[in-house]
Amino acid sequence: MANPTDHDKTKSGTLFLFVGPSGSGKGPLLRRFRETYETDERFHFPNRVITRAVHMPDETHIHATIEAFANAEEGGAFSLHWHTHGHRYGIPGHTLIELQNGKHVMINVSRTMVEQAREFGFPVRIFHIETPLDTSFKKLKARGRESEEEIAQRLKRHDLPYPDEGDILRIEIDGESEEAFEQANVVVQEILQEP
Repeated sequence: MANPTDHDKTKSGTLFLFVGPSGSGKGPLLRRFRETYETDERFHFPNRVITRAVHMPDETHIHATIEAFANAEEGGAFSLHWHTHGHRYGIPGHTLIELQNGKHVMINVSRTMVEQAREFGFPVRIFHIETPLDTSFKKLKARGRESEEEIAQRLKRHDLPYPDEGDILRIEIDGESEEAFEQANVVVQEILQEP
């Protein structure tokens, strides 16, 4: 794959990162964007590769065994990849090609991947989703994927400090919020209107 730092910056798309603690609502917010823009040729929504099986009808990730995922990691198949909460997550490498070709890419990633994503050299905007701890717990429990002990392990990282920087929009969600989409979409529309 070509070095992502060799791209034409005047042509490249923006990389939108949806980050936040487990149960914050970043997944539903990203799905709302996907529903709105998936048929718009200016956008690309890559499916993550995860070693967790698909449990819910609206989940769009690609399931991989641990062995298959490890082979993909070693082969350089991912642009970003991380291990957390007993699972492995990967963003397909073709994501960088889509950005090079001028498409705006939206992905749900770990907060630990932000600095690495910035190093690609593409314009980056970050939607940091925040929600009260008890709301996160209720959302995680409602998903029915994990035991309360596993949920408790996830929520240990709920209040991980996060810096205030110019490319970050903090969005507070308490329950399902159309307002969160509207806040984030203002940023998206501003970028779409740039010459």
